[in-house]
Amino acid sequence: MRGDRSSRDGYAGLEGAFDAAIDVARDPLHVRTALDVLADRVNHWVFVSTSNVYADESTPYADESATLRAPLPDATDWAPELYGEGKRSCEEHLLGTAGSEALLIARAGLIAGPGDASGRTGYWPLRFAYPATEDGSVLIPDEPSLLTQQLDVRDLASWLVDCAEDARTGVADAVGEILPLRDYLASAREVAHHTGPLVGRRARSPKHCAMCSPGK
Repeated sequence: MRGDRSSRDGYAGLEGAFDAAIDVARDPLHVRTALDVLADRVNHWVFVSTSNVYADESTPYADESATLRAPLPDATDWAPELYGEGKRSCEEHLLGTAGSEALLIARAGLIAGPGDASGRTGYWPLRFAYPATEDGSVLIPDEPSLLTQQLDVRDLASWLVDCAEDARTGVADAVGEILPLRDYLASAREVAHHTGPLVGRRARSPKHCAMCSPGK
């Protein structure tokens, strides 16, 4: 069914009770309307949150006990630049209404795989598949110590369904395997059947990539 989640009317026609609900909302208003209509008809909630709810994004390997961002004030309209704070508000609304005994919060890291239109996970396979030079050379970062961490959307979806079926509760960081950048590039190169030269260039001030490197 399709509906406008910004109002209770968006759930018109959604009848009956449900074993579980999996919510991926980022706008707290959408979570509030869902709870208003479905709180007494859903036995278990699974909420897909984000590692962006953590206040410190510069410390690798932190866990679920790390300090969180402050949620948005109730009167604040959601905006893309408030993504982390918005997700925190969503978590708080679900905890306050559904309760921790009927809720799993999955704080996802960088999600990769089919359907990713951002270019974050498809850039390197595409780059290797279509080199810009006649000899097939591809410029890559010469940063052997840089780490990457991506989570296949299919693995995440399967795990979320398992959590819903088993009524698992609590807070969990849902992140992928940590891979050195060189291994990630090797995989992308293999997928693209690239055999041309690699040209390495080191950044002036190498830093870890907050989007891809291991964190929460």
